[in-house]
Amino acid sequence: MTLIMPNGIRFLLIIFIFVSNLSFSQTIPFFSDNYAIYRWKADSLFNLNQISKSVEFYHKALSEKPKGRFKRYCFYQLFLCYDRLNDNSKASSFLLLSTKYNLRYNTISDFNNDTLLSKYARTILWEKISKNILSNIKKFQNNGFDTLLIKKLAQVRNRDQMYRRLSKKFVDSLRLIHGTNYETVLSNLIKPCDSMNRIEIKENLKKKWVGFKQVGIDGEQAIWLVAQHSDDDLAFQKKCLKLISKAVLNEDTPLHHYTYLHDRVNVNSNLNQVFGTQFYNIYPSSDFQLKKSISSIRIDYFRNCFAMEKVSDYLKFANKNYNSN
Repeated sequence: MTLIMPNGIRFLLIIFIFVSNLSFSQTIPFFSDNYAIYRWKADSLFNLNQISKSVEFYHKALSEKPKGRFKRYCFYQLFLCYDRLNDNSKASSFLLLSTKYNLRYNTISDFNNDTLLSKYARTILWEKISKNILSNIKKFQNNGFDTLLIKKLAQVRNRDQMYRRLSKKFVDSLRLIHGTNYETVLSNLIKPCDSMNRIEIKENLKKKWVGFKQVGIDGEQAIWLVAQHSDDDLAFQKKCLKLISKAVLNEDTPLHHYTYLHDRVNVNSNLNQVFGTQFYNIYPSSDFQLKKSISSIRIDYFRNCFAMEKVSDYLKFANKNYNSN
């Protein structure tokens, strides 16, 4: 029997499905869906050395009004494009725009040794470009870490990893003794540690993310691990996601930390993950599978914006390195 659906209902159903599929990415506060698509096309063309065509899509990406570092990326890529096209005037203009959005080097020595910039030292914009870059280097230099907090976070990190870095031999023994219930046994060991860690750091996360400017790379990772593993406290995870979003624009956290936490919150909220970072393995299956997600091609659009490999490559890596079966 064929079900005949009135045209009006069919149209509304199509719109509902389309909007529902888009809505999962709209919680990303840095750029639009179209930005992700245009940037993916621009980057792909750039890598294929189709420079003139990539220029078109970088401009389209900029027309979507991305924020902060995501805007800077397109400015700098346009600098590289026009440099390859031997249009030094446009190249220097986009290089200057990049510096206005915190383009910088780790050290002044790195800046001075960048041979790509040497030919632009004779352009009329060079004085402004070099002044901005030197100012950005100074602005992002560390002015002193919180050593006491770093010590506390080292303990937090060790506690977080205590039962998550068990040897394969130990995990296999749990499986042998407890069968399919081994994950429950392991979870009962992990949860008290996660709860204790949350109590430890909540005081430090009242108003802002504790980033690597304050506690260094390892300290920031400890904070992120606690947020990532707070599945029993979704409200806290959501708060952390809001705080880390600001840290992304302040360039005070690795980009991938945002993507993993974003997906974790979505999965725990029964929404599609956007970056494809969360997977599962049903023992004794040998392959990891993605948890509820948007389509793979759209995942790759968003992963590209955060300098992540294709989701298919990520799954291959996970199966090779994390699968203990």
